Parts: sequence; structure tokens; C-alpha cells
Amino acid sequence: MDLREQLELPPAGLGTTYVVVLRADNEEYGLVVDDILDTEEIVVKPLGHQLRGIPLYAGATIMGDGAVALILDATAIARKVGMSAEATRGLRQETQELVRDDLTSLLVVDLGDGRRAAIPVSAVDRLEEIDRGSVERAGSHDVVQYRGSILPLVHLDRVLMAHGDPVAGQKLQVVVCRSQGQLVGVVVAGIVDIVATDLTVRTSLDTTGQAGSAVVNGHVTELVDIDRAAAGVLDTRLARTA
Repeated sequence: MDLREQLELPPAGLGTTYVVVLRADNEEYGLVVDDILDTEEIVVKPLGHQLRGIPLYAGATIMGDGAVALILDATAIARKVGMSAEATRGLRQETQELVRDDLTSLLVVDLGDGRRAAIPVSAVDRLEEIDRGSVERAGSHDVVQYRGSILPLVHLDRVLMAHGDPVAGQKLQVVVCRSQGQLVGVVVAGIVDIVATDLTVRTSLDTTGQAGSAVVNGHVTELVDIDRAAAGVLDTRLARTA
């Protein structure tokens, strides 16, 4: 099937045909697109209330340049052309559960000492793997050159006073977040999952994350206030600029 037809766009001119092979309900089909740009790891965010009724989209993401990209729903496209019905009904119910008003979308991360922490997906721009060798120092802070700018790094295990063994390997797992209108890289031991939960079982007990803890997917998970976690780095940088 042609993506332009599904999106009710005019046909493209003659040229190379690119076909993305997708799977829906254990059936494969080819989606004809104009071009292939790249593959990226992204954080999918639910569409806003005004857009949830639009078919064919599973959510949206913010790209590294700040542009918003819509995420196609492979199963919804298959349903539109009559390929998959049963799987779509289940997916629709699951999606409705995930976008309930009382649910909070969280990125769950590992701190390396058996503890888990959660960052609001609304604060996350993207996930990155950064070479350890690319980390530099600016004053007392770790920084990395990132997409034409200098990205300050916040080591979440230090903020939350975790005492796990140093994470081995040549790559750092970095959650690029937006705080006070600026980007900051939050270094974590590992990415666990993206979940939607109602946070009904929680405590305000101080866990140094300054947002309490809650039961997320059966685990006590520390809730992170990104603005507070990044305050030291961003305040210092703003002071130097002033």
C-alpha cells in the first residue's frame, strides 16, 4: 500500500520506490514511502486530547532538532485496508488504557544498585548512547559536545546517592531531558521500560529524588524531579553566562 494514499496526499513523481516491510497481526505488508532518512531511538509520547481521534497515528516524538514527528500505527494502517481486525480491537483497547487522564507516562531507569527511578516522559527529548571517551570537563561538571551545542551531564546515581558498582562498557546510557528550557543529559545505568501508571501506591518518603516513590510495574520506584536534579548544573551554567 502507498503511504501517500493512506494520508490522502497527491501522488509522488516517478523515481525510486522504497518499501518498508511492516508486520501487523503476524501478517507482513509493504508500505511504499518517498524516501528513507534514518533510524533513530525515540521516546513515543501520546497525542494530546485534541488529536487522539485521528486514525493512523500511535503517538508523536520530538526529534533532535526540535521538530515534532508523528508515529505511524502499523496496525491501524493495516485495519484501514481490511488486513487486521482482531488485533486492532485489542490494540485500540490497550491504547485507550494508556491515554487515560489519570495515567502518568514514565521512563523507568536502573540506578545500578538494585534501585529503580522514573523520569516523566513529558520531560524526555530522546535516548542516546554516548562514548565515554567523548565526555569532557567544564569546571566541575561533565559535558559532551552534542548536536552543535555543549550538553551538561547529570549522573543520576550521584544525585540519588546510589552506591552501585560503576557501569562497565564504552557507552553511557543518556536520557536527554529538557529542564528550564535547556537540554541536559541524565546518565543512568540502564533503560528499563516506558510505562503508563496511575501512581496510586506511593509515598512522600524522601528518597533524594525530591518527588517521593511509587509502585511502578510491581517495583518501588523513585520519582525524579528533573528540574531539581539538574538545578546545580543549570544554575552554574546560567551564572557563568550572566
